[in-house]
Amino acid sequence: MDMMRVRKAAQRYREYLMPPYDAMMAMDGFDAICEFANTFNGQNLYIPTVKSIFLPCIEADIAERYTGTNASALTKCYGFTGRTIRRIAERNG
Repeated sequence: MDMMRVRKAAQRYREYLMPPYDAMMAMDGFDAICEFANTFNGQNLYIPTVKSIFLPCIEADIAERYTGTNASALTKCYGFTGRTIRRIAERNG
């Protein structure tokens, strides 16, 4: 397959790309879509929420920043309840 020709067609007829590839094309371009397709070649994928992807990082940050009196401030940062903040801090602290 002539990838240069495919690239030109994809750029010219971007509106024909199916979701989520149209968004990927707008964000990262042709090369990112090709790399994604080559990496996951034919697999069915579930894409979790951003919060789910980064949950271990968020929990580590909460555990490090939690002082015992700042749960309400951390709830504003991460959208968890105060009780959840305390549980995360206890589990990871």
